[in-house]
Amino acid sequence: MKLLLRIIFFLNAIAFSQFSFGQEAYTISKIETESEYSELEKYTAVLADSTHSLNLAEAITQSDQFKPASEIKEKLKPELTYWGKIKFKSELKKDLTLNLGVGGGLSEIYLLRKNGKIETHKVGWLREKRDLTNPKKRYYIDLSLEKGEEVELFFKSRNFSNYPVSTKPFLFAPSLLSFWRMRNIAVQCVFQGMIWIMILYNLFNFFSSEDRSYLYYVLYLIAGSIYFLHLYGYTLQHVTGNFPRSETYIWLLSTYASTLFYALFTRRYFHTKKKVPSADKLILNWIRFELVILTVLLGILIFTFDTWLIRTINVGVLLLGVGVSIAVLWKLRVLKSRIYYLFLIGASTYLFSVTFFFYGLTFASWGWFQGISTRVMTYVVEAGLVTEVLCFSIGLNYRMRQSEESKREVQSKLISQLKANKSMQAGINKNLEKKVKERTLEIEIQSSEIEIQRGQLEKQNEKLQELNEEKNHLMGVLAHDLRNPMTSLLTIANLLKSESDQLQPDHVEYTEHMIGTLNRMNQMINRTLDIKASEAKDLQINWQAVNLAKVVGKVAENFQDRANQKEIELRLELEDSHVEVDTNYTEQVVENLISNALKFSPKGKTIYIKVTKSDSKAKIEIIDEGPGIHENDMEKLFGKYQKLSAQPTDGEKSTGLGLSIVKKYVEAMRGSVWCESKLEKGANFMVEFEIIVDE
Repeated sequence: MKLLLRIIFFLNAIAFSQFSFGQEAYTISKIETESEYSELEKYTAVLADSTHSLNLAEAITQSDQFKPASEIKEKLKPELTYWGKIKFKSELKKDLTLNLGVGGGLSEIYLLRKNGKIETHKVGWLREKRDLTNPKKRYYIDLSLEKGEEVELFFKSRNFSNYPVSTKPFLFAPSLLSFWRMRNIAVQCVFQGMIWIMILYNLFNFFSSEDRSYLYYVLYLIAGSIYFLHLYGYTLQHVTGNFPRSETYIWLLSTYASTLFYALFTRRYFHTKKKVPSADKLILNWIRFELVILTVLLGILIFTFDTWLIRTINVGVLLLGVGVSIAVLWKLRVLKSRIYYLFLIGASTYLFSVTFFFYGLTFASWGWFQGISTRVMTYVVEAGLVTEVLCFSIGLNYRMRQSEESKREVQSKLISQLKANKSMQAGINKNLEKKVKERTLEIEIQSSEIEIQRGQLEKQNEKLQELNEEKNHLMGVLAHDLRNPMTSLLTIANLLKSESDQLQPDHVEYTEHMIGTLNRMNQMINRTLDIKASEAKDLQINWQAVNLAKVVGKVAENFQDRANQKEIELRLELEDSHVEVDTNYTEQVVENLISNALKFSPKGKTIYIKVTKSDSKAKIEIIDEGPGIHENDMEKLFGKYQKLSAQPTDGEKSTGLGLSIVKKYVEAMRGSVWCESKLEKGANFMVEFEIIVDE
């Protein structure tokens, strides 16, 4: 392929000793050290490639179709690829090296020398760093010419962003490029240094005062700093070299971030929400508008990468933003403060410089104001931003000083108020001390009276306790003495009733009346014993070694008639187990549990009464087939005077003391009692004691 290109080049050189349109080579007769080489466009010829498929060989063969760039009046179309060619001839008496560049996001440069050698270079801002011929030189190449040498240059330029293509080559001396670089570095060092000093200073103020106006100002300055780093190519060179398209995102986001934080800073700086509501509303609407525009522009960038359209929209947004800024400044004039005037000077200067910069770039791309260089416009913007930063910083410092003075004034007032309060407090304290002494004396007198009354009450309480204990003792003796004969009478009466067919009708009626009376008296005795047991503080345990099975069986036998009346079967499973308990308390525990089981069991059911033993424990189980106990009732099951949700099945009455007495007696005898139940599946009450003799 290279051999073919060389053959075509030699044939072309023979056929065209000069360009087909009669222009000669660009002659370099001296080294320009103060500016670029001028009038290169007059020696440049251009060919449009709508197919994007022309290669160097085809471009060389179509040399006669190239048109002089100076004769092309219409704008170059961004959707086309353009080929350009130009000849350079050195008339210097020594070899030289110059820097040569061409426009376009993606450019390829071919140098055709007389000896047939072809040099290929790739440049352009859209090229990835790894795809460049020389990663350190993105926009230009080194053009080396021997004394008297003539070279022909072909270049191909293309954009992918709908941005106008430039076919104008630029040529300058390396010393001039070094001068530009050093000047840019110096300007940026000073500019960025000032910006970051103000960033750190205001960041410190933010952390000291927690005033968000400092934070918004810092973010505004950071966004501006990033924008200028992008503008000078430092972000592309050091950060996004392998992702050059991301530079457009940096440009767009830093631009809109700076304006948004500028608007937020203005709101906070002047407290527009309270002081100038009309200006605050305008600023908020502008913020919302910019967020919508930013979203739209990001969408355009992601889906089309049409930076020319984005720049055009930005020109309109900038014009509108200038108008909004002027309107906000006009509304803020009512403040008439030094802070406002400093803000007005800084904002106006920066607005003018930014407007000059953006419209200068736009008009330059349209072919106007070509005499003003981009560097000059950039310096104007930086000067405007520095002026604004200085004005804003002075304003912030002035506001901080005002705030400090206000604080000192408030502090002095507070100190005066505190002194007045202190003297007032001293007077109040004297009055309080006097009243406290008087009140203390009254309290001491009352305390002595209360102490006397308390002693009298304690004596009366002791007498009442003695009387109550005597009453409980008498009630217990009386109830126990009545209980056994009452039970015997009830048993005899039930036997008489069972033989009612042998009695006269009036005798049957007397028998039933007697049974009812005896049942009521028995219930009264049980309630009396329950109340006595619940009120007793210390139980006197009469420890006895007993066979638990016999005690339970004896108690169960007493309930057989009552069970028969409700057609309930008492099924006993008793295993001999010897424990040490109080017989009377144990009988009452079993009576209460069997009585409860009978109360809550429907007719025709079975109550299981068991005594079992395992390891060192003897267990009593009273299992019924009643309604069971609700989960909410389980926690209060063994409390005093507790009424549960389940109701007796035959209208029986309950004091609510039975289970609390059971727990009290069982725990006094070193046992444990608990219940297991599921709703609608009955209840199982269990009592457990230690076994002392295992037969």
